[in-house]
Amino acid sequence: MTKKLPFAPEDIPELRRQLLTASPDYTLIKDQGLISMLRKMIHFKNESSEGRIRAEDLVKDEWLTNGGTEPFDEVERKFGEMGPE
Repeated sequence: MTKKLPFAPEDIPELRRQLLTASPDYTLIKDQGLISMLRKMIHFKNESSEGRIRAEDLVKDEWLTNGGTEPFDEVERKFGEMGPE
């Protein structure tokens, strides 16, 4: 969306630190719905990714579904097929 990475670490430990403690700069993004979705995707409460949105919930996001008017029925069906047995 902005043609730049949210983080530019020099190594993996620094990337990990940034993911756990920093917040990307959203000022170049004008769409508040997109910002909301991105925040859900990269939100980390701890190293186990607790609190981050799950893929099956992401496909129901307001921004991706145009306010719920264009649901991802096919994607949801496939997620159901791929779920735990």
